[in-house]
Amino acid sequence: MTSRLGTRNAGRTRTRVALAAALLAGLLAIAATPAVATPSLGSWNSTSLGAAQTGVSCPSAGLCVSVGATNAYVNTAPSTGTTWQQQATGAVGALKAVSCAPGSSFCVAVGASGAVVVNSATGSGSWTALPTQDSGDTLTSVSCPSTSFCLAVDSSGGAIYSTNSGGSWTSASPGHTFTAAACTGSSLCAAVDASGHIYVSGTPQSGGWNLEAVDANANLNSVACGTTNGICVAVDGSGYVWATQNASTWSSTHIASSLSAVTCTPSGVCVAAGSGTAYASDNPTSGNPSWASSSLAASPPTGVSCADQGLCAAVDGAGSAYVATLPAPSATTGSASSVSQTTATLNATVNPNDAALTSCYFEYGTGTSYGSTAPCSSTPSPTGGVQSVSAQVSGLSAGTTYHFQVVATSAIGSSAGGDQSFATAAPLHPSPSIIGTAAVGNTLTCSLGVTLPAGASASYGWVRDTTPIAGATGATYVVAVADETHHLYCSATISGDGGTASANSGYVSVPSETLGTIFETIVGPPTSSARTVSMAITCSPQAVSACAVTLTLTTLGRHPHRLGTKTARIAPGAKVTVSVALDSAARASLARAHRLTAELTVTGTIVGVIKGTLKRQKITFTTGRHARRH
Repeated sequence: MTSRLGTRNAGRTRTRVALAAALLAGLLAIAATPAVATPSLGSWNSTSLGAAQTGVSCPSAGLCVSVGATNAYVNTAPSTGTTWQQQATGAVGALKAVSCAPGSSFCVAVGASGAVVVNSATGSGSWTALPTQDSGDTLTSVSCPSTSFCLAVDSSGGAIYSTNSGGSWTSASPGHTFTAAACTGSSLCAAVDASGHIYVSGTPQSGGWNLEAVDANANLNSVACGTTNGICVAVDGSGYVWATQNASTWSSTHIASSLSAVTCTPSGVCVAAGSGTAYASDNPTSGNPSWASSSLAASPPTGVSCADQGLCAAVDGAGSAYVATLPAPSATTGSASSVSQTTATLNATVNPNDAALTSCYFEYGTGTSYGSTAPCSSTPSPTGGVQSVSAQVSGLSAGTTYHFQVVATSAIGSSAGGDQSFATAAPLHPSPSIIGTAAVGNTLTCSLGVTLPAGASASYGWVRDTTPIAGATGATYVVAVADETHHLYCSATISGDGGTASANSGYVSVPSETLGTIFETIVGPPTSSARTVSMAITCSPQAVSACAVTLTLTTLGRHPHRLGTKTARIAPGAKVTVSVALDSAARASLARAHRLTAELTVTGTIVGVIKGTLKRQKITFTTGRHARRH
């Protein structure tokens, strides 16, 4: 593979300077997407059209238009069908070239005797033949980068352009005899002539064409430009490809024995065609461009065109049309990140395989049937190779397993990545506590103990002993007279973070203004024998009538059963020793095993009428010895 830098015309004028400052800057601002793989066109399927073809244009994967003699040949399903509908155009001369604006059904064909025919809805077959244009000269090439601008050149050094959907045309004098021209828009066009010159103009409507490179082979025959990335490519009969992305620096690469046609998609995939072979590249302007070949039976092609969606068509003078497609996109599902109770970021990689994607999205749900979708945050570039994509999803349920996969689709086909899963975090649990002094008239605050995540909310309730206080549903509570000699606690519930979780605070005691400090029931340390546990208990002097106290021995474990129990009533302020003994079944078990571990629980009056757990402790009994406390 040989590479040669193009030579520049030493006689450039100030027009060249203005072009660089005002127009080429637009191309320089368009960053080329680095390619990571050469496009791989599949096999070319052929169809006989019955007449020599002179040009073809495919503005989308759903439309290709070819011309031959004074007829147009239209295929509205080129990727799946071989039917080309012949349409009479009424052209005044044989048509030589056709161009359709990318992504539209607007097409213009030109030819001998100044023929210009226009169709704004190609599938309808309704072509409008204009009166002879360009003084009757043979128009050899036409380029319509959009529906609002078209440029056509002739074999006599003339050119015409239209800015109103081909309705009327105005003469422009390039001053050079071009064989072909191509435009990225109304402010940049490239052209070639039979002497091997490559010209560029930023003002094609008024001329100003500047020589940018010279092909020593002097047989340049075709040129094409991408409309969104600014790449322009020209080919010659000796198999050289000339390419640029800044319009001023052109490089040449030899890839074949002969080339007769070239096309570039808007995103920059270019295909050069010669006798028997087509060559595709998504990096034609790189320092070491790669071109992948595929067998094309055309001999030689008179035209080739590719749509951004991954479809290409070629025609030849023998009356055949050929269609090939790029592969469908490939997709690989990654893992989820930034997972919270209700949100997650889904990640994947997608390779469009050089075709523009029609959609990129994630499917997700609680099962592999999914049910919900989220679009990729950005659509991968057709020529970007393997690219990372993601989507942020919200409204998830906490503590739930979700499945997801990525799906990428082009006009050629669709690919779904494998199933992946993730689990959202459990609902946030509050850890409430009461802040403030528990006295009549004071304000208590129920502190959540955790930070609420975005979108979550908290609700509260206040409880006197075991009875909810009517209307006390705020984060704060003013202690009332009715709370004297009672206990208070608050409950907190967090919701809105994908679930609901509640918890209660510890309790606080509210003293009586007349009694002063509250004195609760006191339980002393246990003393034990081989079969009995005893402890001194002092009843709260503020108990109502008496303290009812129960000592219970139970087994340990998830399902405890009782080993012994004792209940006693103690007068307010009195200190009494209360004992609990192992029951007969427990004593028998101890005799057999010589060792028995139990949990001692003391419940009863705390103060006033409030009851609760006073003490909990583990006790181990052994035969022949005293029990051990833990």
